[in-house]
Amino acid sequence: MQYKENKKSKFDNFLAGKGFYAVLAICVLTVALATYLTVAKLGNNEKPKDTSSINSGEIKINSEKVETSKPAQNVTESEPYSSQTVSESKSETAQNTVAEYFVIPVAGEILKDYSDTVLQYSTTYNDMRLHLGIDVAAAEGTAIKSAGDGMIISVAETKDYGNVVTVDHGNEIITKYCGLKNLTINSGDIVTAGQVLGEVGTVPAECVDKTHLHFEVYRNSKPVSPMQIIEEFLNN
Repeated sequence: MQYKENKKSKFDNFLAGKGFYAVLAICVLTVALATYLTVAKLGNNEKPKDTSSINSGEIKINSEKVETSKPAQNVTESEPYSSQTVSESKSETAQNTVAEYFVIPVAGEILKDYSDTVLQYSTTYNDMRLHLGIDVAAAEGTAIKSAGDGMIISVAETKDYGNVVTVDHGNEIITKYCGLKNLTINSGDIVTAGQVLGEVGTVPAECVDKTHLHFEVYRNSKPVSPMQIIEEFLNN
């Protein structure tokens, strides 16, 4: 009995002294170890995080940037053959469309030849004037064809020459077909040599003459003889 009391007394003295702090330290270490093991176990059960991240509208995947698609915006297209689209078509297409040869737009007798220096008599106006084209006789309704490959740069109704179709053939060569009706083309169209543009109609400024096509050719913005251009390309 005396031994048990002495043993209990020593244990109490131990707790009352430094032993209390030793026991406290063991408890703290035990709690810390348990917490660490719990966190480690939870970490192993989590799924691996996605390596991709979104930042400032970009997706980074394997260190490469891929731009995210942006929502489409409403776009209103300009009307066909508006002044802007036609001018753009001229600058782009006319450079790539160059006539390699020229043909007469309609077969027939030349009623009046080209003249830029000698005045010719006008039956309609009863006076003398220059004639910057050729008049080729053809019955009304006869098909008129493009003299060469090119692009239609204008289709206009005029007071003196009726419906005038203007074709850009490249190399600064332009042809004009006057007095047409029943047109088969529009401004901006690409045409080939021999393609029908319309039919023979009436040239108001030459309406007293026989029915014909009034045909003009320009090089570098200056009128030239249509037959000269046709022969020039035939000889090349």
